[in-house]
Amino acid sequence: MKTAWLSKTIVTPDGIRSGALLVDGTMIVDVVAPTAVPAEYTTRDVGTAAILPGFIDAHVHINEPGRTDWEGFSTATRAAAKAGLTTIVDMPLNSDPVTTTLEAWERKVVASQGKLHVNVGLYAGAVPGNASQLDGLIQAGALAAKCFMVHSGIDEFPNTNAADMRESLLALKPQNVPLLAHAEHDLGIVYDMSAPRSHAAWLASRPPTMELEAVKVLIALCRETGTPVHIVHLATEIALPLIAAAKKEGLPLTVETAPHYLYFAAEDIPDGATQFKCAPPIRERGTRTALWQALIDGTIDMVASDHSPAPPALKQLDTGDFTKAWGGIGGLQFGPSATWTQMHLRGLNLSQLARWWSTKPAQMLGLDATIGSLESGKQADFVVFDADEVHTVTAAELEHRHQVSPYVGEELRGKTLVTVLNGNVIYAAETGYAEPQGGLVLNPTSGLAKLNALPLAAQTAALTRCCGATKWVTQMQAALPFELQSDLMALADEIWADCSEDDYKESFSHHPKIGDISKLREKFAATATWSAGEQAGINTAADDVLHALAQGNADYEAKFGYIFIVCATGKTASEMLALLQARLPNDPKDEIYIAAEEHRKIMHIRLEKLLTGT
Repeated sequence: MKTAWLSKTIVTPDGIRSGALLVDGTMIVDVVAPTAVPAEYTTRDVGTAAILPGFIDAHVHINEPGRTDWEGFSTATRAAAKAGLTTIVDMPLNSDPVTTTLEAWERKVVASQGKLHVNVGLYAGAVPGNASQLDGLIQAGALAAKCFMVHSGIDEFPNTNAADMRESLLALKPQNVPLLAHAEHDLGIVYDMSAPRSHAAWLASRPPTMELEAVKVLIALCRETGTPVHIVHLATEIALPLIAAAKKEGLPLTVETAPHYLYFAAEDIPDGATQFKCAPPIRERGTRTALWQALIDGTIDMVASDHSPAPPALKQLDTGDFTKAWGGIGGLQFGPSATWTQMHLRGLNLSQLARWWSTKPAQMLGLDATIGSLESGKQADFVVFDADEVHTVTAAELEHRHQVSPYVGEELRGKTLVTVLNGNVIYAAETGYAEPQGGLVLNPTSGLAKLNALPLAAQTAALTRCCGATKWVTQMQAALPFELQSDLMALADEIWADCSEDDYKESFSHHPKIGDISKLREKFAATATWSAGEQAGINTAADDVLHALAQGNADYEAKFGYIFIVCATGKTASEMLALLQARLPNDPKDEIYIAAEEHRKIMHIRLEKLLTGT
């Protein structure tokens, strides 16, 4: 469907303009003058409401699987859509299991299916001893890795020291993806337990020097390894000069702060108001002012909610005990509007809102080729935003699982009227929600993402390299996109098992004969490198073994009508010859299924090579 969204305020990379955002299917075509809208486009006029790129929240704790009673994919993504967010990224905790292994990754992906109202990316967890897992997690689609420099709040996600982080950074360096760090360093400060309801006591227990010392370590590691580092939820001004100097030096360092640090001030938080408890804590008005200036001058790159909800009992709402309450803000639904409320007071503009909530997050995540701005060829993710609407937040309007948030009772400016994902309206203030249409956002450097994104002809060629049966290739292609490698492998087996003998023979014909690597015909050029590697055992074979293989190949083909198929990876030439000779006496009705099983093994190896780019 072709739609022209008309607005007097369209926020583009070149500035704010009046015009029409042209959308064809899932893609942005252009921004043109209203008089230049082609006749085939259906128009939708939003008047004075602004159109901005879909907001991106790069720091969300969805807590599923395992702690879905805290939040969950369904409720979190409903809240996101209502906020104008089109992409959110889930932290590797507080789900259970934490996302530090491929097995845990797959469990989280499966748990998300069918529940996503917006697109969701996932981070890997970096904990002591799991650096060797990170490459596999990035290849599976993780957008980055996250670590804690202090206790995370749950024992199953232990904090890292400098040596641990160095290992993680070196593991992430080949993919050039960032290590995200909760930047607080334990200074051994004792919490004053004598005033458990005091926010001031909580604030004193997490002084700005904890952040400063952590930032020093991160900058040094970033300089040493050259791997990107992203500091999450910065809440102090005393680290800003170090960060500014590191950026001037050219280090790949990015920084976010959170809306609650930009909106609230410690002086205004009453005792017992544990809905405000978070780490680092909300600091004083002077800090808030400094953080805003750092956003404006670019020392801080972006804003993200750090939505970290918990059930009311864990927040100790009945007792107001800061010493026992879970530390985390329920704010996913209000991040952009809370930010805009304070921006309006400071005379800032919608282009800056788009930069901090769309463009910069997309760049940090490596997704800026497809989202983060309203440009031709990018994904049609955008929000229709009434920048002048003022409303007082009520608990009843929260889409989070629990109606607990420090924003309840606050008068916020800015309201999402319509949220559009992949060209489709997923939320409208007047009509509510569409059925879940979101999907998993994979790291674009991962093998699955690359396969999913290939043009049709290139997909066909890539899959044909793995299996030459037309039926198999066609059905695999129809199932794209894949979110899990295990799903791809399982479907590959399922389709192969349903193939006919003619399909098997067609696929066999795409292989060179065993031992014939040096004489590959032109039709095998696409797989020549793979075949040579798979048959590496041929390279050290004696002449008599090669001669026997050639004769055996001829005898086999004469008897069965197709070449001898064996999974040659890891086998010597003599082992392959012995298998050939053992199978020559087989009944043709049995042999083709033996060959098909060998081909299935080859297919798995080639799919893995396709995904890893080897």
